[in-house]
Parts: sequence; C-alpha cells; structure tokens
Amino acid sequence: KLLGRGGMAEVYQGRHTRLDRIVAIKVLPASLAAEADFRQRFEREARAVAALKHSNIVQVFDFGDVEGTYYMVMEFIDGQDLAQTMRAAGPMPLDLVRRLVQGVASALDYAHAQGFVHRDVKPSNVMLEGKPDCSPLSLRPVLTDFGIAKILGGTTGAGAVVGATRTGMVGTLDYIAPEQIRAAGQVDARADIYALGVMVYQMITGRLPFAGDNPGAVLMAHLQQAVPDPRQLMPALPATVAEAIARALAKDPAERFSSAGALAEAMETR
Repeated sequence: KLLGRGGMAEVYQGRHTRLDRIVAIKVLPASLAAEADFRQRFEREARAVAALKHSNIVQVFDFGDVEGTYYMVMEFIDGQDLAQTMRAAGPMPLDLVRRLVQGVASALDYAHAQGFVHRDVKPSNVMLEGKPDCSPLSLRPVLTDFGIAKILGGTTGAGAVVGATRTGMVGTLDYIAPEQIRAAGQVDARADIYALGVMVYQMITGRLPFAGDNPGAVLMAHLQQAVPDPRQLMPALPATVAEAIARALAKDPAERFSSAGALAEAMETR
C-alpha cells in the first residue's frame, strides 16, 4: 500500500518474500526515471545508505530496477515522522527533545565519520518508531532520506554529490545553513549541525527560528539574522539549552559545535 508521496519518490509498504518481513519500497516515479540525472541520484542514495549500518539510520536491503522502474527496499519503520508528531503535539517536553536529539546526533556523527554529510536534516526525514501506546521516551528516532547527501573525499573533485540540483542550492529552506545557501558543494558536517539546531529550536518552542512571508526573507534571515532566544517563548528553558541552540545556529561554521554529539551533550548540562 502507498505510505507517502513526495516530489522525488513514492514509498510503499510491502513484504520481502525472501527475508519474510514487512519492508518499505521507495520507487522513483516514471517521469523522473526517464531522466539520467534523477536515476543516478536515486542509485547513489541507495548505495550511500546501504553502506551505513547504525540503529538510528534507516537500513537499505536492496535496490535495482525492473523494466525501467527504479526501486529501493528499506527497513519499514512502524511509526510516524517527527514533523507529523510536532504538528499534533506542539512544543515537546525537554526530556523527550533530549532523547530524540541524542539518537539523531548519534546517526549524524556516524554518517560524518563515514564521509557523508546529509544536507537535508529536517523533521520529516526523522521517523519515530514506536507503538501508539508506548512511552514517548521509548521512541527510536531513525534518520532517513540521504537523497542529497554529499560524499566527502569522493573521486569527483570536492566530493561526489548525491542529488545535486539544477539550481546549485540543495536542502530545505527552513533548515538550510548559511554556507549551504552560498555554495552547497562546499558544505561539511557543520551544515547538518545547523539544521539539527533548527530542529531543536522547533521541537522546544513549536516554531521555526526563522520565518518570513516569502522565501527570500527566510534566506536572508538564515544569512544575517541572529537566532531568537527560545526563552522568549519558553521562559523556563534552562540557559544551557538556549546557549546550545545559539551555538548550533552560529552563522560562521567555525563557531558551531564540532560534532552533533557535542550539541546533544551540551543540552544535557543542567
């Protein structure tokens, strides 16, 4: 059955007959499969994620094409994505935010150590595995969709880019790091830390740190506007957490945390 549809792919639930397990099947639409660059992007994503083995990164079992239909067989995550959860729940308890950030940060640090920069970290790319009646603190965050990941140290100059766009700018506007706006091909792991910082702000306050009436205003805010203090919306928030968010969202990558795990650790400080 159809689980979801986006601009780049459709995702179905199915059964892997040889493994005898429920899986998610990501299919590239025929209209895109007809274009060589989209096919290459899809195949590179499959190869990239298949090489990553981490409990907080979606597992890829298989990929290929059948009569022009390109597919990827992945671990089925029984739950909903973080964006859906936030829309339903609004601001999240700090203990839950810390728990989720730990998992996503662990996934990112692992991917970065393997030479990958995700470049599209956002709530809709984080699945939360857990039963409806389970404790929120028992949810397993799983990072998905490496479709525009950059492979550092690749064989094509500065690195092979998984899913370069025709515009040159890649990522999602609300979560994009300033350097990703200026030169997407030059970003490193600190762009993912920035996006994670935006997610943390949003999870805690229920709002995005940078918003505007048009895309240009949002871009300029990422480039120039200081991050609002989340304590203006959540006065009881510990100063250490507010300071961690501000550091993660520093305009200069050199002023951010050196790892996603360091951001998660700073959030634990009382």
